[in-house]
Amino acid sequence: MSGRIAAFVAIVVAIVAVVVYVVRADIDRRNADHGASLSTVSTYPSPPPPGGGSTSMAPGSTTPLPAPGALTGSSLAIELEQRIRTETGWTHKVTCDPAGAVAVGSVLSCTAATEPPIREVPPSTIIAVVVAPDRAVAARGRGGPFSADVLLGEPDQTCAAMLDAGYPYVSALAWWWLHDRPPALVEGEALDRPCVETYGPAVVDAAFAAAVGPDLSA
Repeated sequence: MSGRIAAFVAIVVAIVAVVVYVVRADIDRRNADHGASLSTVSTYPSPPPPGGGSTSMAPGSTTPLPAPGALTGSSLAIELEQRIRTETGWTHKVTCDPAGAVAVGSVLSCTAATEPPIREVPPSTIIAVVVAPDRAVAARGRGGPFSADVLLGEPDQTCAAMLDAGYPYVSALAWWWLHDRPPALVEGEALDRPCVETYGPAVVDAAFAAAVGPDLSA
């Protein structure tokens, strides 16, 4: 009996050691990613500051640095990693395209995969739309309406067709921005939110309320 107890204790200790290693590796990677996102000069033009004015420049570069608190693809990926971990309990590595500075209306394609890889949890795709300089709405699934390339390849869509096809509201919003905001999809008085009546105000408000972005108070 004592031999079985010792074997059981050894197994528990080994499991705990693996969990501690994975958690510490995840913390180290997050710190490294966060530092990189703050120091890297974006290859994408950043939006002008509200009300005009100038943005800071990196030494020797003509590309403006994102304003403090402004969203980038890299910072959005970090926020999405935190949200997915909260929702699923699994650590994911998220990458977004573009990775640099973005503006309101930018549509990003992101991928999420468990880290370390877990066979039972396959990678997923995320469609995200920037709705404010520091906020983006996002929806996660696999392919189809969660891919900007797929949405770009659908030139003729309606609010009703997207709802019937099971597109989440974020995908409908992404399609609208990707196709130059066609007025035909604007319902009601909200000029910056398409398909409000078709999806319902409660669904639309919930999508915007769930927006993610860096904490400006930090």
